[in-house]
Amino acid sequence: MTIEEAIGMSAAELEAMTDEDLKKHFDHYLLVSRPEHTVRAIKQEQRTLAIDPQFAKAKALAATMGIVLPTFKPIGRKKF
Repeated sequence: MTIEEAIGMSAAELEAMTDEDLKKHFDHYLLVSRPEHTVRAIKQEQRTLAIDPQFAKAKALAATMGIVLPTFKPIGRKKF
């Protein structure tokens, strides 16, 4: 396969195109070869932890007195 076959046009046709037309034509190639052009989806995970209702009441009571209780993340297993 030649470059002309892969691109779908000859070198003369490419030279005749404007910069804007070239960018539109090669845009799908740039997404692969130039990672800064890709649009990345932002992952947003929100975990909800099951909190004992008595603990939640105690935490709210402590917060009214100006005491902030830390919330710890659950410890997971190591992945090998």
